[in-house]
Amino acid sequence: MLSLTEQYQHPHWQKKRLEIFDRDGWKCAVCGATFRPLHVHHVYYCKDLHIWEYDNDALKTLCSQCHKNLHRDMMKLAGHIAFEILAGHIDATDFIMPKQKQPKTNNKIEQASIKDALKGTIR
Repeated sequence: MLSLTEQYQHPHWQKKRLEIFDRDGWKCAVCGATFRPLHVHHVYYCKDLHIWEYDNDALKTLCSQCHKNLHRDMMKLAGHIAFEILAGHIDATDFIMPKQKQPKTNNKIEQASIKDALKGTIR
């Protein structure tokens, strides 16, 4: 697997990011800015995928300021989401895999296993 730096320099990523910018009209999906540098944000990561192998729905055009704010706020949000999952207020499987690829389950044992796994990783 290529390093992240190598992936960002790879022609496949350069092509993919231009597709995303075109799709989003070359403006930030949050604030609509066109005057700041644009980034392509991955909504989620999967360890076995190259950065250009994601579905386009998982990629969003953000300006540099909104991208910075999103990453800052994600840490706060992650804490709230973790609490709601552990308290049983929301289904943990909604956050494990993207919806279009996620098998829906009502299996309480499977959901309990996911919650147990999260308890081991969240401090």
